[in-house]
Amino acid sequence: MKLRAPLPLAALMLAGIGGCASPPTAPGATAPDSTAVSDLCYRKVTTAPASISGTDTIPGTTDSLIVRLHITGDHVTGEMSRLPGERDRMTGTLVGTLQGSRIVAVYRYTAEGLTAKEEKIMRISADGLHLKNGELEEREGIWTLKDTATAYTEVVPLVPCR
Repeated sequence: MKLRAPLPLAALMLAGIGGCASPPTAPGATAPDSTAVSDLCYRKVTTAPASISGTDTIPGTTDSLIVRLHITGDHVTGEMSRLPGERDRMTGTLVGTLQGSRIVAVYRYTAEGLTAKEEKIMRISADGLHLKNGELEEREGIWTLKDTATAYTEVVPLVPCR
């Protein structure tokens, strides 16, 4: 007599295997082990409403925020690009650490021909990458949040990496 797993059970088993490439942490999860490797990509695109000037309709500008993270254990590297529809484009690299679902990284970027460093505090969750934004002050050559207790104010949705 041959035993077979019912199709729904087999599908659940395969889904569990596929879950191995999921984000390193979810809300309430523990930190990943030192050999865990994940690539996570996030993208947020916003378009301002069109405006009317006389008989002309002027399309709204489109701004994009793109983040790609490579996580190995608790070490995080990646790229971040703020691409506004008009000016002040910022593109650069991220290097930091992951503790639970919280990332603290230094963002080294170029904007308007100048290079700067800024501390980025982020949180990985099921609905995307949460970023803290607020008033900055320079400390030892790195722009940091004046108030690190500030709330996460921006969410960038998770997207498939390309």
